[in-house]
Amino acid sequence: MKNNITIRDFAEKDLSAVGEIYAKAFNNAIVGENWEPADASKLIACMHSHKPNIFIVAEVDGKIVAGFFASVKPYFGENHLCDTDLFVDPDYQKQGVGKQMFIEMLKRGIQEYNVSGFQGISYSKHEFPGNWYSKLGFETTAWVHRYGKASVMLEKLNKK
Repeated sequence: MKNNITIRDFAEKDLSAVGEIYAKAFNNAIVGENWEPADASKLIACMHSHKPNIFIVAEVDGKIVAGFFASVKPYFGENHLCDTDLFVDPDYQKQGVGKQMFIEMLKRGIQEYNVSGFQGISYSKHEFPGNWYSKLGFETTAWVHRYGKASVMLEKLNKK
């Protein structure tokens, strides 16, 4: 399989296919997210518009099977890859696609933006992909990802 993988820059014409793969990958992961392809495509378009960024796709035999995007942000005098999402069609997971995408993302980040760090979040209630990220050298930090409904927070902030 590894020899059939082609990695290239995301192009606007890929939006629909990449949105479908994003939705399929995250819906299949059972992480509490339920993506419609149209909504996933809106996220993909948004992330592609953030600059600077790196946005790549993987093709197998001419079919897009994965995507990976990251924004480049300055942190304490160094550039980091942030706001990242790696997503692989479940039919192509654990076949080397994600690994090849990660290699390409890191090479581009280092070569194009002198990136020294990578920040990401992953779902902690499943062994995969967290165990894979640990093998790559990721460390779990004391920082916690927080989420709240904007309307609920505004209501609480406005209470006297």
